[in-house]
Amino acid sequence: MTASGNVYPRLDSAAADELIRNHASLEIEAIAALAATSHPRVSWYETATSRVSENQLRELRLVILDIARDEGYPVPTPRRYAGFDQRVSPELLRRMNILPADASHPGVWMFISLVLLPDVAVWRWAADRHRDRFTGRQHRDTFRRLWSRAYAVGEHAAAQLLEDEFTGIMERTSIAGDPRVAKAVAAAHLSAVAEELPVSRTDLLREAMKRIRRMSVVVHFPALDGAQLQRLLEEVYRDTLEAIGSRAQSS
Repeated sequence: MTASGNVYPRLDSAAADELIRNHASLEIEAIAALAATSHPRVSWYETATSRVSENQLRELRLVILDIARDEGYPVPTPRRYAGFDQRVSPELLRRMNILPADASHPGVWMFISLVLLPDVAVWRWAADRHRDRFTGRQHRDTFRRLWSRAYAVGEHAAAQLLEDEFTGIMERTSIAGDPRVAKAVAAAHLSAVAEELPVSRTDLLREAMKRIRRMSVVVHFPALDGAQLQRLLEEVYRDTLEAIGSRAQSS
């Protein structure tokens, strides 16, 4: 492994299941007391030379915990979870400095969600303690989904996109398969929603993505340079807004 970055502890699945069972009947304060920077049942990327230190893990916990407290932790605050997600997503990308190959391993996120930040993970989902929120599933795990968001669209967009918007961009392989295209779509969308809209942000994205998907059949987006891609997507959003406005006037 020659790329620069840290690797993280990987919790094994059996240990994860045990922790999920142990946490099931506990309140957030009791789970917080169990948070740790190490666990006896972890492994590491075998050839890695740069392991994250316990001090770095401790610092990561403090940063994420401070954001959670700003958003109401430990009291469940569903209306503020979107703000938590938007703030944590770029922080995870920036502070973890994790190798993408390591980030693809579910055990890393089991460790983060069940050992390092178990109380914050439980708080984020309130009564929804579904196993998927703690076991590293790509679009379901508490922290993997947020790191993936920033990795896919960049820190700036991750801090502004709503979860439904991110899902709408990334659910299509023609877009998600090329990070440059995904970032360009996110940037075009955020530019459009900065103005007053005749519809909700998510409705605008839904309509624009229909046009982008149709266009992707005849236009190979990865072949366009940055300026061409930007102009094309800006045009898509202008046409989408005009179409929405025309429908509103005729109804």
